[in-house]
Amino acid sequence: MPGTRKMGGQIRVGLVGAGWFATRRHLPDLKAHSDVHLAAICRRDEAKLNHIADHFGVSGRYQAFERMLSSEDLDAVVIATPHSLHYAQAELALQKSLHVLLEKPMTLRASEADALVTLATRKGCVVSVALNPPHWRHTHHARSIIRDGTIGDLEAISQHWVGNSESVFGLSPLPEKMPGLVKPSLYRGDHSLSGGGHLMDTGSHLISELIWLTGMTAETVFAQMDDTKLDMRSVVQVSFEGGVPANIICIGNSTFDHRRIKNVYYGSKGTLTIEGMPFSVVLDLPGEQILTVSEAEMADLPGPVADFIQAIQGGHESASTGRHGARVVRIMEAAYRSAECGKRIEIGSL
Repeated sequence: MPGTRKMGGQIRVGLVGAGWFATRRHLPDLKAHSDVHLAAICRRDEAKLNHIADHFGVSGRYQAFERMLSSEDLDAVVIATPHSLHYAQAELALQKSLHVLLEKPMTLRASEADALVTLATRKGCVVSVALNPPHWRHTHHARSIIRDGTIGDLEAISQHWVGNSESVFGLSPLPEKMPGLVKPSLYRGDHSLSGGGHLMDTGSHLISELIWLTGMTAETVFAQMDDTKLDMRSVVQVSFEGGVPANIICIGNSTFDHRRIKNVYYGSKGTLTIEGMPFSVVLDLPGEQILTVSEAEMADLPGPVADFIQAIQGGHESASTGRHGARVVRIMEAAYRSAECGKRIEIGSL
C-alpha cells in the first residue's frame, strides 16, 4: 500500500462532485471523522462551490478535478460525480496512488470496473464503492441467517422497490424542502451523464443486496424496461449458479407517497423477508414462531466513509470492495443490454 501522507495524523481527503448528495452524506461524514482532514472539494459552479466550502470549512476549492489532484497533497479522494465520469476520474486518482471511494454505480461498463480493480491492486490502493447493503445493519443480519444455512439452500429470490424518484430525474418539480445545502443538479435525467435511469440509480443497491447476501454468481440476465435510456419501470430476471432465479421489480414513478420495499429469500427450510423503510427482517421457519427483528434492534455499523478510512488504515478490507462494485456493474450492464436487444445476456460475455 502506498505511503500515506498525513497532516496532524489525519488522512488528507479531497472530494469531487460537491453537490446535493455529497452535502447530505459524504461531506458531513468526512468532516466529522477524527482521522480525516477534508483538504479540498471540487465543483464546476463557483458560487455553489464556495457556498459548500464555507459551510464545511474547506480551504481547497477547485473547479477542475485534475487541478485539485495536482495542487493538493492528498491521500484519498471521494468521487460523487455523474456516473459516466467515474471511470476516468478514478483511473486518474489511482494512477497517482490515491485511495478511492466511488459513489454507485462504480462505472457504466464491466470492463471499466475490472480495469480499476486491476489498477488498484497494482498500485496497492483501496477502492471502495458506496453501495448501501454492505453498510446496512439489517442486511448484515440477513446475510448471517442466509449464510449459516438457517433457511436452507436458496431456491428463489424476489425483490420489490416501489417509490417515486421522478424529481431528481427532472420529470417532476423538486420538493420545496430537501435535505442538503444545494438542490440536485438533475444529471440523472441526461443519459449521457447517468448511463441509465431508475434501475441504474436505485437498482444498483438491489443488485448489491442480491450478491452480497447470497455470495452467488450470476450467470444470465433478462430485462424489460419502459425506456432503455431513462427507465422508471423495470423488471430484471437474474439466473444464478445452480439455476436459482431472482426477480427484481424496480419502480421509480409510483403515485403512492411512500417508498415500499419487500425482498424475499426462499430457502429449502424457510423464508427470510426484508421489509422497509425503516427495515425489518422476518424469519419464517415451519413449526416455529415467526421472528421479526427491527433495524433499531441491530448493532450500528460504519458507513461508507468510516469503512473506507478503516480500510486505508489497514484495519480490514472494505465492506464494499471494488470487486463487489464490479460484480454489480456486470449485472447492471447485462440488464440494459438485454432490454435493448430483447434477449437474455450471458454474464460471461461481458
